[in-house]
Amino acid sequence: MKKKVFLFLFLIIPLVTYSQFEEKVSFSFSCGIFKTIGDKYGERAGENPLPRQMSWYKPGITGDIGFQFRLNEHFSMVAEIGAMYSSKWECIEEDGYNWMSFELYDKIVIDSLLATGLNENSLLNLSLTIKPKIYILPQKKLNPFLYTGISINYTKTPFINNYWKEYVAHDQYDPGDAPDHPALDKSTGLGVNPGIGLEYHLNNQILLSLTTGYYLVFIKQDKYPYDYRELIDGNLGAFQVNAGLRINFIKIKEL
Repeated sequence: MKKKVFLFLFLIIPLVTYSQFEEKVSFSFSCGIFKTIGDKYGERAGENPLPRQMSWYKPGITGDIGFQFRLNEHFSMVAEIGAMYSSKWECIEEDGYNWMSFELYDKIVIDSLLATGLNENSLLNLSLTIKPKIYILPQKKLNPFLYTGISINYTKTPFINNYWKEYVAHDQYDPGDAPDHPALDKSTGLGVNPGIGLEYHLNNQILLSLTTGYYLVFIKQDKYPYDYRELIDGNLGAFQVNAGLRINFIKIKEL
């Protein structure tokens, strides 16, 4: 009997405590675009600099889905999962040289060009984020806010070595040869995401949002390939713009 009473109190006390406040829980999702930014080149003495990896991805898509917990009219806490994806890395110099291009020549026949093409590299970042939000004008239909997210990130940059495929297809390889992988494979690290946004109240249940901010993911530098590490390394920095929808679905008022 004592165990049952204790269990009842354990369940009812938090409910009574939380019932003293108006509390809202909402479901949110958004999508948008991002572009990686940062230092373009790494230094190497006496030679042309190599492009840093993270700064040259083409604009990609981003999205997130999560829950928002309203603590008071000015302050909320968001928990969400998100993803960023760019399908292409591209650096083309002023003289037209593409850093992803390759030419394969025959080992025996001099100046015999066997194949040309482009290697491929993409970017995928998955995140789990806790994000405090501060609302500026909570009583207005248009309500600006500030936020700063703290996240755990899994970053992967698949590299497709088409040069190696042609190398093998034309029977140019020797025993012991192995494909080159001149890019980050994968990394897990913390990230920060400060930004600003604006919410528009369609009604008490549905809100539209527009946000913009800077996303920084700390990349473990030892995850870059050893031969290129000091020339191409760097953290993942990106500028984001997202549009989204938030739906209130739980509301507990004072008893």
